[in-house]
Amino acid sequence: ARASYAVVVESARVALAACGQAVSWTEAKEGPRGWTVIAYVDSRLLAYFRDYLLAVAQQALFAATDASEKVFLLGYAACPFTPMSFGFGTALAHMPDKRQACWSSFSKGFCDNPSCCLREHPKCQVGVNVMLKPTR
Repeated sequence: ARASYAVVVESARVALAACGQAVSWTEAKEGPRGWTVIAYVDSRLLAYFRDYLLAVAQQALFAATDASEKVFLLGYAACPFTPMSFGFGTALAHMPDKRQACWSSFSKGFCDNPSCCLREHPKCQVGVNVMLKPTR
């Protein structure tokens, strides 16, 4: 699952890196609490491009998880992104067997029937934070 998460996270980093002169450089790091993608943006352009760059990263995460067989954006059918002061946070979840999955857990981020559901719920999850930082 770890390598699959890395591929999805890298897609957001690559998408931000391709955003022209506004983004000077990007990095993706795995830490004890999950992944962090940082795009360093020209401080004079950050306010102007902020919403666009965040949308680029979100679309890249949607596309990468859509293309993945086993990694899903947790709550993808609801509101998978949580705004944060420097960007947004989200979670990725590994689905070993689509036939046994509780689709509500993966699509909404929660199970509709937690006390009696016999399906597989997300066990292996990882947080992803995407941040835009101004360059000096």
